[in-house]
Amino acid sequence: MPADAIPSQPTVRKRGWCCCLLPAVLPVVWLLAAALLPGKTGAAVGWAPIWLVAVLWNGEDGQGGISRLLE
Repeated sequence: MPADAIPSQPTVRKRGWCCCLLPAVLPVVWLLAAALLPGKTGAAVGWAPIWLVAVLWNGEDGQGGISRLLE
C-alpha cells in the first residue's frame, strides 16, 4: 500500500484568544507610558481616556451625551 493513500487534511488556523489580546493590552501600555511622563503631564495623559469616555457619555455640560439614548 503506498504511503500517499491517505489524503491530507487542510490545516485550519485557530486564532483563539489572540484577537482579544490587543484591546486588552492597549490600556495597560497607555497607563505605563503615561506613568513615565514627567509631572502633571503624565497624570493628565493617564486620565485622558477616562475623561474622553465621560464626556461622550455625559456631554460637555453633564446634561447630554449618548446616555440620553438609553432613556
